[in-house]
Formats: sequence, C-alpha cells, structure tokens
Amino acid sequence: MGREVTVFQNVNFAGKSQVLTVGRYDVKQLAIGNDALSSLKVPAGMEAILYENAKFGGRKIAFAADTSNVGDFNDKTSSIEVREKPPARLPTGVTLYVDAGFAGKSVTLGVGHHNLAALGVGDDAISSVKVPQGWRVTLFTDAEARGSSVSFAADSANIGQLSDKISSAIVERGEAWAGVALYENDHFGGREQRIAEGRHDAAALQFKGSISSVKVPKGLQVSLYDQTGFAGRKLVLTTHATTLGSFNDKTASVKVEKVSLPEAAGATIFVDVNFAGKSQVLAPGRYEAAQLGIGDEALSSVKVPKGMTVTLYEHSGFRGRSVSFTADTSNVGDFNDKTSSLVVTKGIVATPVPPKPEAPKPVPPKPDTPGPLDPQADLGRLKDLGEVSFDLFSLPFTLPVQFTGTITASAFDKSIAYEGAASISAPFRTSVDPLAITLSKADPISYVFKFATPKGLDDLMLKDVRPNLPGELWTIVDAVVMPFVEVYANSVVVIADDEGSDDDLGDYVDGITLFTTVKGDTFQPFRALQATFPALGLDARTVVLAIASRRGGQLLFKVQAELLLNAALGTQAVVFRSLAVDVDRQTASVAAGLTATFELNIGNEQLELRGGIEGEIGQGGKVTVWGALDAADGAWEDPFGFKGITITGFGVQLSATATFPFVAIGARGGIHIGDGLLGGEIGLLIDPGTPQNSILRIESPEGLDIPRLIGALTNDAIDASKLIAVQIKDLLIHIAPNGGTSAGKTYDPGLELGGKVDLWGWKAELKGKVDYGSGGALKGKLDPIKLSAGGIDFLAITDVAGSGGASVDVEFTASRQGGSIDGKIVLVGGLYSQSIKAEMSTSGFAVDLQSGNMGIYAQAKLKLNSGVFDLRFGPTIGVNVDIAGRSVGLSVGCQVATTISKSAFSQGVGFAFKILYENKSIGPVQVSVPFRTAEDLAQEFTKWFKSQILGPVLDVLKAAGDTAFKWVKEFVTPVAQEAAKFFQDVGAKSEDIAKGLVNTFGTTAEQAVKYLNLGADEAAKILKNTFGKSAEEVGKFLKDVGGYTDSAVNSALSGAGYAANEVADVMGDIFGGSWIPHVDIPLPHVDHVDVPVIGHIDDY
Repeated sequence: MGREVTVFQNVNFAGKSQVLTVGRYDVKQLAIGNDALSSLKVPAGMEAILYENAKFGGRKIAFAADTSNVGDFNDKTSSIEVREKPPARLPTGVTLYVDAGFAGKSVTLGVGHHNLAALGVGDDAISSVKVPQGWRVTLFTDAEARGSSVSFAADSANIGQLSDKISSAIVERGEAWAGVALYENDHFGGREQRIAEGRHDAAALQFKGSISSVKVPKGLQVSLYDQTGFAGRKLVLTTHATTLGSFNDKTASVKVEKVSLPEAAGATIFVDVNFAGKSQVLAPGRYEAAQLGIGDEALSSVKVPKGMTVTLYEHSGFRGRSVSFTADTSNVGDFNDKTSSLVVTKGIVATPVPPKPEAPKPVPPKPDTPGPLDPQADLGRLKDLGEVSFDLFSLPFTLPVQFTGTITASAFDKSIAYEGAASISAPFRTSVDPLAITLSKADPISYVFKFATPKGLDDLMLKDVRPNLPGELWTIVDAVVMPFVEVYANSVVVIADDEGSDDDLGDYVDGITLFTTVKGDTFQPFRALQATFPALGLDARTVVLAIASRRGGQLLFKVQAELLLNAALGTQAVVFRSLAVDVDRQTASVAAGLTATFELNIGNEQLELRGGIEGEIGQGGKVTVWGALDAADGAWEDPFGFKGITITGFGVQLSATATFPFVAIGARGGIHIGDGLLGGEIGLLIDPGTPQNSILRIESPEGLDIPRLIGALTNDAIDASKLIAVQIKDLLIHIAPNGGTSAGKTYDPGLELGGKVDLWGWKAELKGKVDYGSGGALKGKLDPIKLSAGGIDFLAITDVAGSGGASVDVEFTASRQGGSIDGKIVLVGGLYSQSIKAEMSTSGFAVDLQSGNMGIYAQAKLKLNSGVFDLRFGPTIGVNVDIAGRSVGLSVGCQVATTISKSAFSQGVGFAFKILYENKSIGPVQVSVPFRTAEDLAQEFTKWFKSQILGPVLDVLKAAGDTAFKWVKEFVTPVAQEAAKFFQDVGAKSEDIAKGLVNTFGTTAEQAVKYLNLGADEAAKILKNTFGKSAEEVGKFLKDVGGYTDSAVNSALSGAGYAANEVADVMGDIFGGSWIPHVDIPLPHVDHVDVPVIGHIDDY
C-alpha cells in the first residue's frame, strides 16, 4: 500500500474504489467510472494528479495526502496520474534582484561573504531580496561588509533607503545567525555580526577592535578578550550589553559558550489554566512583557517552587494592581490574561506597593507572633552559631558573634531574634547598638545579621579590599562600584546565608549587603539626570542604595537602587515612572546599569517606554534619556488609531532645553506602511500644554507608490489599483488624532499626507487627507508645462490664470478612484487658448479641444503619453492654386500630427483634395515650423502642389478631354471664350479645344473656332475635319466671321481639302462677280479675232 493510491466513488472514502499504482490512467482505465471520483487516499511520498478531461487535458489538481472530499473536482475526473511526490526543492541561498518587486537581473548567493562588484548584478544595483526560511542576509553599502547595513530574514520586495546602494552582502543560515550579535556602535548600532557557539579569534571577527555593544540570547555566555588567542583582560556577559565601558573598541577575540540554569531554578508560568499550554521558566528577577515568551496579558497559571514568590503586575513597569503567589496556582483568577510584568524572588516577600498613588495598596502579610523563649535552647543556638563568614568582592571575612551587653531575644514559630550591643571585627572595626540577629529554629541554622555603622565604606574598600584583590578584578570594582561607595556616609549591613528581603531596606543577597539612604541626586547616574531634568525632583527624594556581594570566591556583586517617581517633565506629555540602577560584574559602566521607565502621553495614547541614558556623566554633564516601546515586539501599531501604519523598534530620546517645557522629545523607528518597510524618519510634534493635540510626523524621501500607500492607509477598503501608479517621494505624513498646532501651522484632526510626484516628466506637489473608511483625495499643482518649437512656445499647460501650473486631483473614495488635471492649454505662442479638464492615467491624459477661437486647432485631439505630447488636428481649408496663370480654388483637407517633448519636436502634415474629379493626396511630409494659421497650411500645400500635382494636372488639361472641359467649366470659368483661352494656355490642341467647347460649353463649331482666334487655314481644317462643315459653311464663316479676303478663303478651303470645283462654286457664291479666279491657260497665237458682242460687261 506504500506506493498505491486508492480512489473512491463517494466522499469519505466510501462506495466503489480502485487501487492505482504509479502510472497514467485514461478514462477507459478508470474502474470507478468517468466523472465519478469524490475522495482518495494518498500515502506519504506519493502524489495523485486529477485531470478534468480525458487524455490528461483540461484543468488539473494534485493531492499528496488523504482527502475525504475533492471539492470542486467532485465527479469531474476523467484521467489520473499517480507518481512519487517530487522532493521539496531546498533553497540554495538568498536571491538579490536589481529591480523592486523581485524583478530584473538577479543572483543567488550561498552562505558566506560576497562583494557584488564581482558578480553579475553589479555594484549599487540591488532593490529587492528573497530570503528562504531559516536564512538571513545582511546588505552593506560598501565593499568588504562595511558602511551602512540592513538585515533581512524574510522576503522584501523593496529594501528601502539602501536601494541601489548595496556593494556587499553576508549570507547566513540557521544557527549561524541565531547566536550572539556583535555591534560596531553602542546601543546595538552600526554593523552587526552574528556568531554561533565556539571560539572566534581575530580573523573571524568582521570589525575586531571596534565592538561596542553585544546581544546575548538566553542560555549563552560571551567572553570578550582584549588580546588575540583568547588572552589578556576578559569581560564575561550573559545578558545584553548596550555599552562595553572600558572594553569599548578593545575586543580582539571572543568565546561563546552555553550556560544552563539548574533544574527547578525558577518559577514556571503557563498560558492556560491547570499548568497547560505554552510555558516559560523564570529565574529570580524582574520581567517585562517583552521578556515573557508566552506574550503580554497571557498568563493563566503558575508553578512556584518552595521558598520563592511570584508577584504579578497588571501593567508594564511593575505598576498597577498586583498579586503574589508562594505556591503552585492552577488559576490566577482575577489576574487571568492580565499580567504585563512580574517579579520572581527567593524567600517569602511582602507584596510590593504599587508606584501609582491611585492604585489600592495591598495589605502586607502579618508578621510572626512572638512566643515564649526557651532560654537554654534558644540562647544555645546563638552560641552554637559562633561566627559567620561572608565574601566581600570575593575576599573571605569572618564575623564572630560578640555581644557586649544585654541580649534581648524573641522567639517565633520558626525563628529566634536577638538584639544587643556588639563589637564588630574586621573589616568594619566598630561597635554597634543594636546588632540584630535572626536564626532559624530548624537545622542547619539559617541566619540574618543586621547592624548599622556610622562610617562610610571608603576605608573598607581601600584598606581591606583593594590591596587583596587582583588588579583585573579591582579594575572592575573601581569602574562600577566605587562611584557608589563614595556616597556612603553611613550604612546598614545585612549578612545572611540566603537571599531575602528586609521590610525597610529591600532585597538582600546570600552574603553581605550594604545599604544606605541618600538623596536621589547624590550618586551617578541619578545626579546627571537631576542636573539635566530638574523637574524630576531627585534632590528632594530619598532612595535606598544597596551594594551586595554574594558568597563565593568569584567576583559576584551587584549595586541596586530603585526610585518610584511619577514625575512629569514640565509637561504631562512625559511622565517619569521610575529610575533604577542595577550594576553587576557584567555591566560595562555605571550608566549602562540605569533603567528608566517613562510614559509618553500623546494624542489619544499612553506609550510605556523603558530605556537608559547616554552622554557625559560627570561634573555638570548633560545626558539624554532613551527609551524603547515596552511592547512584546517593540512595535507601535496603528499609531493614534490610524490603520495601516506600524512603527517598529519605536524609541524616544529625551533631552533638556532652556525653554518651556524644558524637554525636547525625539523619536526613531522603522516605518511600515502596509506590508512594506518605508525608508524614512519619524518625529513627534508635541503640544506641551495640550499633549493630546500632539502630532506624529513621518518623513520618507524615497516614498511609496500611490496605490500601495492608499491601499494600506484605507485597509484596501478603496480599490487603489485604479490610481495612478507613480511614486510619491519626499512623503510627509502628519497624524493628528485631535488636531493641533506646530510651528505656526494648524492641523485638522485626522491623517494628512503630502509629497512630490513625477507626472510624466513634470513635478507636482500633492497634499490631502486620508480617512480609514471613506478614503480621501490628494490635490496639488503641476509644474507649468512649456514646450518650444520653431522659436516659439508652441504648447503650454498652466492654470486658468496662466501664472502657475495646472491643478491635479487624485481621488480615492468609494464612488470614484482616479485623477484629473484641470487648467488651460495655450498653443502657438498664445495665439490660441482654451480651458481643459481631463482624466489622468499613469502614463498621461487625453483631451479633445473644442472649437471656439481655436482656429485650425479646433476639434484637435491632445494626448500625453510618458512625457510626449501627441497633437492631431484636421482642418479643411480653401487654397487658390495657379494653373496656367489662373487662380483656381481647391478645398483641401489637412491632417496634422505633431509630437513634442522637452527634447524633440516633430510635425507631419498630409493633404487630401479633389481635382479633375479625382481624389489626390500629398504626404504626410515633415515640416519643422509649427503651423499657426490656415495661411501657413495653404502655403505649405501650394508648395507641394506645385512640385507634385501641377504637372500631372496640366497633362490632363492639355489632353482637353470631356472631364477636363467639365471641370474647367465648373471650377475655372463658365465662359466658353475664357475656357478656350485657358486650354490654349495649357497647350491643348485647337481641334480638341474646339470640340470641348462645342460638347461642354454648347457653342457652335463656328463659335468655338472663333474663340480660338485661329488663322483661316487652321479654322477651315477644324471646321471641315472636326465638325464636317461644308465648303460653303466654312467659306461663309471665313468671310463673314473671320473677315478673310477672297484669296485667303479660297486658299483655306483648298488647303482644307475641298474639291476645286466645290471651292470655285462656293467662292462664286460667296464673293459673286468680284471673284475672278486666276487661271493659266496656254492659247495659240492669233493676230486678230472677231468676237461678237453679246452685251455690256457690267451686266456679268
């Protein structure tokens, strides 16, 4: 069955079935039938692919596990393929892309260090990155993993501010980056290197000699050495160190080792009641929500080992209501899912007093009631104790029990308390009264010694500790303990063999704890804080300072002090809640041991922050306070309630100013809009008098494309995909939940944004408001568009007044998603102008010009596409052309196509017209000078007509056909005589002209010949040959119309080809007796002839 798939006719593996081994099964091989499969069983490692059609065609779907209902494929399967499931393709590395959105050229990098200049993608080119699960990549702006850096452990479609600036990368996988993080700058700034468990000598450190802060995950211990080969001075860290004090920039080699807490070393907290669900073991200490692996407000039950106490607090910063547990509790009751901070302590402790005065004070537990003494037994235990030992900064001391007077003893259920005057030996060398000793009744004897000494600790440290402490250990003590020793004018000493808590002084250790009570500004770094922020009033508050040294030969000590303040820094916008010092051997400096908790009350939010201080701690030194958001992930989500925005790693810096409110507030954090990281900065514009009117300011030079931005800010309630897809740069967002005023500018309640966009090559500044539910609009002005050609401003788009740029409007509401441009277009240096309004797209806009006063540009179509204007218009103009000396009018249709951009101008024109009843066209031809008027077009047409059209037209006219005569009569002249002259001018034959005049103009043949002004000979020939006129008709025309002489007529008729006798008859008929033809007749010689007289000659 391991490689067999079973298919079933019904759902839930029922009905007729068929077992299929590896192979392909067409419809005829399916025993359960065609379109019958409803469920199937697929063993691990196998895969079944169902096809909708026979022969493995149509839609398909794959199944790799048992499926009781194939859903949409139910009763639709016609062929099946069974195969072994292909093994999952393991990622081979991190892939870097040249373009955003995982596009463009790419390269895949395996584990290691890579300089990108040597790879195919090139230097300063990377814009997006794909990171497989369990991998990590750190990108650097300079080669050799130097310069600014950013790290990714997941895919990023846009790497933000460092886009196109990356020169090198470090790729790590799995545990390689889950270990210790070394940082080049303090507070985890600058370059980062992750190192796993093991030994890392100088060659393995990317910035050896420049390490300034370290992050140490729980369960690891880091040893820093100031010499290579793990030699020289050593600093051991088991927790994060924001600074390294004297070890700053000194590390030459590093060891990373695992450390483990002994079993049952702490309390166990659970997500669910009855000790179920996710859990976490906590050693004694103080824990904020960010340190709780189970999450904030998630705790439901707790297991508390014997001798320990767990105190739960409702708010972060150990504030609000609290409750304590000293035994296993399967349900924390009213505190279920309400815990935001907690304290785990050894011993049974009194319930702490909450810091906020308005919170109810818990009732402290009742003390043991004294009982009767058994003098012999009870005093005997004191004698049996004899002396106690302790270690002061790893140096052993013994304190004998030396009461010098009356001892007062009190017996309790579990302990005996002794008091009396006593002599205290080295290292204190003093007498005290009283010395209080508490001994347990149970064996072995457990004890607590407590006494006060009027002396400071200088002598003790300088005479008893320093001379006997190795130099490297004294260096540590000198750096982080002696600054506190200096303020001890007197002290209360507690020596105990176990941890516990004193009702008046606080916690003590299993060793010696030295308490003193001083003014809050007595010691550093509190003193520097008071000097910087006098409003804290530390000079008027007292604080208990404790220096504790644990038992053992190792240097195990800590210095602690905590002061609850609830003090506003000149404005309720910033309220300090507490200050605490917690210094131990692993603390690099006094300043590094300070923890400040404060609230930022701005807008409609109360942000809890926890941090420390930076700056010069010394005489008159000013410091700044920094704090990170006290949330599980340090993220400020939906600031002021505005969706779509998350500020990750949100932090605040407080510094002093000379004017009210005497505090300046800076902010930092990573800006996420939607699912993307936005490179930029944040700022807080705080109204100190009315903090609720404060404003969050987000600035991003790189910006974000408009659809992505609006989609995120409206939670995709608006279809932003229809908006112009352009980047809005120099993005500025103001979030003012209640409105407000800053730097003289008033902000209405809500979210305002603005920025610069590049619209098709021209800049525009947009501003507007966004509402989470209903959308909004961005409005602004486009730079004036002015494009020149032919020495003039050919095209300009401005505002209606002509003094600025056109208005642009991007609207994103439920009813409309789009943009428009509104302004005025001016053409040909101001000759024409018209207001326009058009819908915008990502590439441009289009608009149809109206008629009005637009001249030849009336009805023009203007389109802008990616910075290039396309202007098309087609006026019809009247043009007079010269044909054979006559002006002939033509109706000419023009088609002009103009393209113009900032760098180029192109204009083509085509002409269409009719002549001689035929459609003709010219072009398109290129013209370098923009057309202004119809006369410009006519002039251009005339030029091309003369060169391309006139010759063929003259040829047609010269042929003098019927079409030519008809056209001339209609378009040139209706007068036959003028038409005759026109055709003669174009060179037509006389007989063709005459025929055309008769046929088209309706003249007689004689009139046609007359209009031609021909000689007698040519006239006679045309009349005879073309029109078939008789000799008599021609002769009469020549005589009567032409006025020719008899000889000319006789000659013309004869030349035309009439017969001689016909000519003679006609001549006689026309010219009568006056016509005597000349005939040469040869006659014989006769001397005399008698001729009879018939009549008088005149009668002939």
